[in-house]
Amino acid sequence: ANSMAKKWMTAPVPNYDKLVNLFGNDRATEEGSMTAKEMRN
Repeated sequence: ANSMAKKWMTAPVPNYDKLVNLFGNDRATEEGSMTAKEMRN
């Protein structure tokens, strides 16, 4: 393992939930995905 990467194992990620919405698995397949407009409604 990379000793320099160790600190990132427990570091919090700001806006994690929003990032998952943008880059999550369903975005590649389009299955279950929504546009930003659909998410706001």
